[in-house]
Amino acid sequence: MGKKLSFDLSDENAEILESIKSEQRTPFGQTINSLIGLFCKIPPDVNTELLDFCKERIKELYEEMDRAGEYEAQTLMNKSQTYQSLAMFLNRGRRISLDSIESKPKMQKTEMLNGILICPNDYIILNKEDAQYCEYASVVEVRNAKFGVPHFLYFNSKEVNAYTDSDCKIIEELCIKEWPRFQEIINSLVEPILDPSSEHKWQYLNAHEVNEAPQIGHFGVYVQGDSRYPSSYKPPMGTRIIKI
Repeated sequence: MGKKLSFDLSDENAEILESIKSEQRTPFGQTINSLIGLFCKIPPDVNTELLDFCKERIKELYEEMDRAGEYEAQTLMNKSQTYQSLAMFLNRGRRISLDSIESKPKMQKTEMLNGILICPNDYIILNKEDAQYCEYASVVEVRNAKFGVPHFLYFNSKEVNAYTDSDCKIIEELCIKEWPRFQEIINSLVEPILDPSSEHKWQYLNAHEVNEAPQIGHFGVYVQGDSRYPSSYKPPMGTRIIKI
């Protein structure tokens, strides 16, 4: 059973409905129900992707405006305002901050086995050719470096908590191959010396030196929907795997 409602439309929107009815041969009620079903019941993951896309386009359009003449800039501004309206709708009526758009990194996508990986454009992917055979990925991150070190991404058929020392060494050798300065990180590592007088395996005689030296970390890439994480979890820098 349906529910009858009465409401007013602007002349412009009434003309649009008339046009849709003429082109698609669908009654007004069916068209309105279809639009509500399509735009008001978007799955959360799709909504996030569409919102990210709108933010990215707004950022790109503003960058184009910086280089455009006055007439072209106005056209780009009109396009930007359309994307801002879409973003506001997808963001549940909350206006999108331009500052948050500026700080958001551009993303790249890579098809995997049963999924798609999304990560920032400046991540260095170490074995892209293996992506089609892998369901998991990990990120190499360095702390305490004396200079800027990029993030590295590695595809694997197993999760990071199953990595062996040999696995980590293979990945780090690839880091050196793709970015030779990574060797300087390797050379700067400080091997921890266990304190024989302590009952705890994590207490070192050279703890201060270890903490001050560069440290290499291998972190698993979040798989969207993983029940081990809260539903509100936001992965670092938006890096995630979407299962398909």
